[in-house]
Amino acid sequence: MKTILLPLNIDANTMALFEYAQPIAAEMDASLLLLHVVRKQSYDNGTFAPDTDVHQRMVQEARMILEQLARKAITHGIRARVLVLDGHPSKAILDTAKKTKADMILLSRVCGKPDCTTEQVMDAATCPVLTMRNEPHDTSPQGRVESLALAEA
Repeated sequence: MKTILLPLNIDANTMALFEYAQPIAAEMDASLLLLHVVRKQSYDNGTFAPDTDVHQRMVQEARMILEQLARKAITHGIRARVLVLDGHPSKAILDTAKKTKADMILLSRVCGKPDCTTEQVMDAATCPVLTMRNEPHDTSPQGRVESLALAEA
């Protein structure tokens, strides 16, 4: 079984990326692994620590949103799983891709800076990484593929 790892920020681009991923998964006869990483914020003074109510609420809300998306994929005949993790996004994405032996990572391109999650994942992934441009005014997936990074053997 093939797996497409779909890290989602749960932001304005989440639905566009999810909608883009579904036909790719269907064409590849692949399952979608919907991932959200709850990150400790740099301004955090302990409020978002894993043992706080705020953190638990963030995890629960993320899980609820991802489960709704998974149900939608399943109604379209696409296998889908949900995973919510704590940590640094790029590390969690790369670790999850390795552990699950993902065949592809599909990411939304949030920034073009070398220190952003997308760039870090593209540089270090051991599987192909497909990125999609973020253009809120364009909700159609056609023409939105930004780049495809192939892992070096």
